[in-house]
Amino acid sequence: MLDALQKQEYRMAVVTSSYESRAKDILNGSGTVPYFQSLVTGDQITHGKPAPDIFLEAARRLDCTQDQCMVVEDSFNGVRSGHAAGMYTVMVPDLMQPNVEIRVLADAVLPSLREVPPLLTRLNNGQLGTNA
Repeated sequence: MLDALQKQEYRMAVVTSSYESRAKDILNGSGTVPYFQSLVTGDQITHGKPAPDIFLEAARRLDCTQDQCMVVEDSFNGVRSGHAAGMYTVMVPDLMQPNVEIRVLADAVLPSLREVPPLLTRLNNGQLGTNA
């Protein structure tokens, strides 16, 4: 997914409730740092998820408006936060499958991260609305 999005020149941020030092350790260990233009962590904002603050800060750092952003989340509070920020919100379930509330808030629920680039292509071609 990251290679495909980078080739299409999408600007990307890691947005996590974790502390900055922990997030940097994980990113450095995974070798994914070059893919991201920004890192926004829970200790850098006042109100954490499900408040929209962390995603709004990521959009600001990427110089994007909310309607230009896609949130890809695996947590319920992340979906709530992305939705509250007014961003196109995608859930890719990890441990928890979406309940009724989350299915309503998420614009799309995808089975894997591999499905994100094709979804973006369809969105950019005007082939999808919300609740894909």
